[in-house]
Amino acid sequence: RADSGAAMAAAAGAEVDAGSAPQGACAALSDVQVTVTVDGVLVEPSAVKSGSCRVRLAAGDHAIELKFDNEARQVGTGGRLWGASLHLARWVFANRELLRGRRVLELACGQALPSLVAACCGAAEVLATDVVPSVLDLVRKNAARNAQKDRVRVAPLDLSAAGGILGAGVGSWDFVLFADCVYFQGMGEDLLRATRMLLRHDSGLAVGVLPGRGVRAGLTSFYEALAAGPTSELRAEVSPVSTAEDLTWDVKDLLLQLVCLRVDPGGATCKDGPDARSESSEGGRWEQLSDLFSDAGD
Repeated sequence: RADSGAAMAAAAGAEVDAGSAPQGACAALSDVQVTVTVDGVLVEPSAVKSGSCRVRLAAGDHAIELKFDNEARQVGTGGRLWGASLHLARWVFANRELLRGRRVLELACGQALPSLVAACCGAAEVLATDVVPSVLDLVRKNAARNAQKDRVRVAPLDLSAAGGILGAGVGSWDFVLFADCVYFQGMGEDLLRATRMLLRHDSGLAVGVLPGRGVRAGLTSFYEALAAGPTSELRAEVSPVSTAEDLTWDVKDLLLQLVCLRVDPGGATCKDGPDARSESSEGGRWEQLSDLFSDAGD
């Protein structure tokens, strides 16, 4: 099944976007414009590697600006603001009305830009998690810098350890976010398992931005699991991220994939951990996403 991931992505259709869908449906990444400055100088998103950084997200009359310090030398890769995180933040901002009043958890958060955007957009609760203590310290610093210290909680979580997932709250999160967090063999399966355990059992949506299949060993198994079906508890849509036309993104960013996983209450339980079956939908979008939470309690 060498081409299973590609076939699954093709079946999923185009970008998951609002189109003519009613309010509350998934909005398009291209609706959000991004402006990035480093040490006061306007730069392209791919140039965010070091120094003090400001990220401005704007859609129509709505805009937010967040401040970060890139500390890759002190913290490692989690101390840099990466393209995948910027794209995921764009998705969050584009769908801010859908996240308002909901519980949001980010896995392997790094600088936690998507978490901070979710908090600024009115999420009821935001939990940013990572396995590296120095990264978590940086997230606390970022939250304080952006006046979100009391709205963004920080906690350690190892995707491969059941204890951390249990501590975060099994079945209690409306949204689970992740950005470029699959590096090694086995991490793809760990990500799917953690996602399914954390999402609400009756509804829930996980959204992530990852490199394409074959970039790393763990990603290959991740996309194979997405295409494995038909018995699963998650349904997947995968499509290339869309980029704002007025920005120049790094070629690696252009190869990133937007991955949406929604809970499928009617799916069978996979005892070895959840797979996710791909779903083809007209125009590359599901029915109104707010319906996922219409019967869910607060």
